[in-house]
Amino acid sequence: MLPEFANRIDTAVSVWKAKLKSQLGTSNTQGPVDVQNVAAGLRAAAAELEADLARLLQATTREQGRFAEFEARAMAAIHNGDDDAARDALVAQQASLDTLKELDADATVVRASLAECRAVLDQMPSAEQPG
Repeated sequence: MLPEFANRIDTAVSVWKAKLKSQLGTSNTQGPVDVQNVAAGLRAAAAELEADLARLLQATTREQGRFAEFEARAMAAIHNGDDDAARDALVAQQASLDTLKELDADATVVRASLAECRAVLDQMPSAEQPG
């Protein structure tokens, strides 16, 4: 999950950076740069990243609930002297912990990409007003 998602984000950010640098660095002989369209595209990409982050945070909340449920099952099994059930619950809890780590790593990548988008937007020159 993580490598595929991270590669997709890295590729998208690299393409946006290259496109923005290319368009912002073009000379006037190639025509004016449409800063508004570039900014709109980057804002749309940032909105997609924000939606991705929201989905990741929702998945994290659900997985945290599962993690707590496995812990409760393990504790109940220990209390009841059921070593096999306790072991099964702890194995499931470890798998849940691994999922939580992956979700956190994915969220970190999305946050970094979102910050990059915002930084580029903040550095973009404002479009000239008509008239």
